[in-house]
Amino acid sequence: MDIPAPWLEFFGRLHPLLVHFPIALLLVATMFEFGRRRARERLPAGGALWCLGLGAASACVAATTGWVRAAVEPIGGDDAATVLQHRWGGVAVAAIAVLTLLFGWVGRSRMAWARVPYRAGLLALALLVPAVGHLGGTLVFGRDYFTEPFTRGDAPKVVEPSVEPAPPAPTNPTVAIDYATQIAPIFEASCVECHGPKKKKGGLALEPIAAAFKGDPMEWSIRPGDASASPLIQRIELPRGDEDAMPPGERDALAPDRIALLRAWIDAGAPRPQATAEAAPDESARSSATNVARSAAALAQRDAVIAKLQASGAFAGPIALDSTDVEVNLALLGMQCADDQLAQLAGLEPFVVALHLSRTAITDAAAAPLATMTRLERLWLDHTAVGDGIVPVLKLMPELEYLNLVGTKVSNAAIPVLGDLPKLKKLYVWNSAMTADGVAALRQAKPQLEVVFDEMPATATEPAASTPAPVPAPTTKHAPCCDKAKADGKVCDHPCCVAAAKEGKLCETCAVDGP
Repeated sequence: MDIPAPWLEFFGRLHPLLVHFPIALLLVATMFEFGRRRARERLPAGGALWCLGLGAASACVAATTGWVRAAVEPIGGDDAATVLQHRWGGVAVAAIAVLTLLFGWVGRSRMAWARVPYRAGLLALALLVPAVGHLGGTLVFGRDYFTEPFTRGDAPKVVEPSVEPAPPAPTNPTVAIDYATQIAPIFEASCVECHGPKKKKGGLALEPIAAAFKGDPMEWSIRPGDASASPLIQRIELPRGDEDAMPPGERDALAPDRIALLRAWIDAGAPRPQATAEAAPDESARSSATNVARSAAALAQRDAVIAKLQASGAFAGPIALDSTDVEVNLALLGMQCADDQLAQLAGLEPFVVALHLSRTAITDAAAAPLATMTRLERLWLDHTAVGDGIVPVLKLMPELEYLNLVGTKVSNAAIPVLGDLPKLKKLYVWNSAMTADGVAALRQAKPQLEVVFDEMPATATEPAASTPAPVPAPTTKHAPCCDKAKADGKVCDHPCCVAAAKEGKLCETCAVDGP
């Protein structure tokens, strides 16, 4: 018979309530047995057997509830190994307690051989119970819970470190919030001691910040795009008397301006340096990033930004009817689109997977806003003034599959970065500052990458002097449908022309020869 999931979860959560009974009873049984003074009392003590019996029974129940809880509420990250050790340690305690009880009963019936394993079992329990209990405490309070009083200094009370007041939260939603200078100091002062590299209370780590965005997005304490739904904000705003309030204990509550800044940061999508010092995200992290910010507030913000972009003459919209992923085309604005126009994309960071910036006025100064587009799969920078200054942000785009750098100033300096992009499949670099030798090195380093380098636009060439035959007048190809759309101030919307334009080509189906 299948047990409903809510009941399983409830049963598992009884573990903290039940686990203290075997700890106390088994240790009392050990002290009861070895605390007897009379040497002639060699039979197992009746009181010790009673405590051992109750302790063995409660140990079995506690181990079962703990196993169920770990199954229905798994803990990942660095605590996974500790959970595994704690689970099997609890099983070992229950098994040894039952066996020791059996030997005690047999020894009580004057079978002397059973008294040795009985007392050996009690000694094993005296050593194992504290060790297994310590593992459980580590999961709740952190690895340095017992040593903290000796390592934090002589102060009898934890005092919040002195930091400069947090900068006020921006009232303009398009103003970027810098994680390093505005958010990280708040976490360092009030959160990292309990939620850092060494201690992860409740399984939450805020240093490095990427650790807070791993696993199931529905279990994140920070919900990008929706501060009100983020458990982190909810607990920060609890009354100080609440046992779940953060920061806990005797620490002072966060100042209102810091809470406002955290709220603004989360509502803006929680932008943070993700890939500067990290490897490409694992599958669960990538899946989490794909599904991030599905809350109503984030989707409403996304739709508002899309409407604003469309009103400005650009294109923005979902890539499919059943998808929340977005494609943005600022190339329609032409040279009117400069670096400062990229600020209009604020709020779309968790959604944008395709971005067209062809033939716009952007420069290397576009690197800052592009650094937040970590989910990009296709990026067009062709025929712009960007150069090697744009290269560092490409490191932050592990999902990038298509990149067009035709007619840019990007040089061979980009080759190491391009070679390290894990999913890059197609790269256009003709008429850029890259050299043939550099492209050859890139092709050798990343053979699966298709690098289009030598498809220069056709140009008329003078006939060689030794060629007696006249050279036919050169012809050019053009698509009448594209010409008409261009004359009307529009972009041709034929599917074949749109697909060809994305690759910087002319649609061969519609093209005709002509002057």
